[in-house]
Formats: sequence, C-alpha cells, structure tokens
Amino acid sequence: MMAAANAQAAADAKAEANANADKEAKILAAAAAKALSSPSGLPFSVGEIKVTNSVPDNKPPSQEDTIEGRYATVLFVAASEQESMFAIFEDFSYLDELYTSSEAFR
Repeated sequence: MMAAANAQAAADAKAEANANADKEAKILAAAAAKALSSPSGLPFSVGEIKVTNSVPDNKPPSQEDTIEGRYATVLFVAASEQESMFAIFEDFSYLDELYTSSEAFR
C-alpha cells in the first residue's frame, strides 16, 4: 500500500513538473514572438547597421585579459573566420531583446 502511495505521489509530481514546463515554454514562446516583432508589427530588425561578416586577419579591435574578454575574443575570432559576424550580432540582439522583455527568460 505504501509503495502505491509513493508511486502515485511520484506520478503527481511528474505531472505537475510537466505542466510547469509547458507553461514556461509557452511564456518563452510568447516572449520570443514579442521580441521578434517591432511595435509596428514588422519582423524584428537590427536597424541600419552595416553588414560585416569578417575583418582582416580576424583580429578584434581590442582585447581584455578578463574571463569575459577572453570569451569575447574567441567568439569574435571564430565568427570572423567563419564569416558570420553579422549573424552573431543578430543572435545577441535577439537574446538581449528576449532578456529585456521576458521575466521567465531572466
């Protein structure tokens, strides 16, 4: 009898966790949809920014000897080598907007 009660409690907890995950996924999807659209209803835009996919020698304009600086340098160099700097910029712009507009994302 105790095992059946424990199994039922576990099943109830799993169902509640799944319901919470579904609710959070819906919140994130709504936030993503909001982030992808502007107030005018047009798709998300980064504005009038010159598209640059790589730089000469794949070197960043500056470097910092911090954890953040080292990660930024590696990302910059890798993006430049793969000629995808603008795509990385768009991704970070999207994440920034998602972070700004979604309580659940934070």
